[in-house]
Order: sequence, then structure tokens, then C-alpha cells
Amino acid sequence: MIRDFIEWARQKLLIWLLKGLRQPWTEQLLNAVNRKVTLPAVELVILRKRNGKIEILLTRRSKKDHYWPFHWGVPGSTPRDYDSTISGILERIWNIELDIWHREKKEINCGRILWEHLRGKCLSDINLYVAELDEEFLNGTFFPVDKLPEPFLGGQEVVINMAVEKFSQLNN
Repeated sequence: MIRDFIEWARQKLLIWLLKGLRQPWTEQLLNAVNRKVTLPAVELVILRKRNGKIEILLTRRSKKDHYWPFHWGVPGSTPRDYDSTISGILERIWNIELDIWHREKKEINCGRILWEHLRGKCLSDINLYVAELDEEFLNGTFFPVDKLPEPFLGGQEVVINMAVEKFSQLNN
């Protein structure tokens, strides 16, 4: 009985403290919360076919990244406090992460997937963009999907597989 009351009081205190915190949170606080909840995320898988092989555009994380310094991965993001739609998050990925601002982009939604990574569980909205052969990207490098570079952000293989399956369906 007393144990239940203490747990109830701790949760009420935590809720009260969280309501009073201003953004941005420190990485330490964000990571502690992330391990207790499922994070929503938006992934943008950019694929193209060159010489009969499927290639994927990957970006490299910063050397300052706490979990995956210098790791290659699919462009993506979790929502920020100012995001209100998935299309807004995709636009931010295009503009900020990929540095592409002025062009029409038509992503194809591949569905959602629940997967685990170092920060905890993630529910990702998978979006495919089919790149033209002559399209240039300032940020990122194309790699064959069957020869991903190392170090690679572990767990994202499931994200890539979903997009490759959809890509293959579109090209049949």
C-alpha cells in the first residue's frame, strides 16, 4: 500500500517537473525519457537504380553524436516541439539534413515499423523517394543496398528492406 502511494507520488512529481521544463532538453534528460517511451520517427529512404543495381543515399552522422559518431544511416528525424505534421518533418529532413530547398518532392509512404535501437523503441514512418540518375545531392552518398558502409547505424536494415521492397514493386 505504501509502496503504491510512493510510486504514485513519484509519477505525479515527475509530471509536474516535466511540465515546467523548457525546450531544448539536455541530451542526458532526453535519453533518460527516450528509454521509457516509444519514439515516433520519420525516415526518408532515397533509392535509385544504376546499372541494374539498387542504390541508397546515406548520410553520415557527426563525430559529436552521442550514440552513433561517424555512422552512416538513412536520413530521418524524430519530431521536434515545433513539428505538427509528418510532411513538415519530411520537409525539415529535405531542407536541413539534405540541404535541398527548392524542388518538388513526391515521397511514397511504405508504412510503419516498430524497431529497437540504442535509444529505445522507435515507431518509424517509412517514406521512399525514387531519385533520378542525374539528380545531385549535396549531403549524402549513394551506396549499393547490398554493400552498406561501415560503421552503419544498426537496426536501420529493417527500414531499408521495407523501402527496397516497395521500390521493387514499383519497378515491376
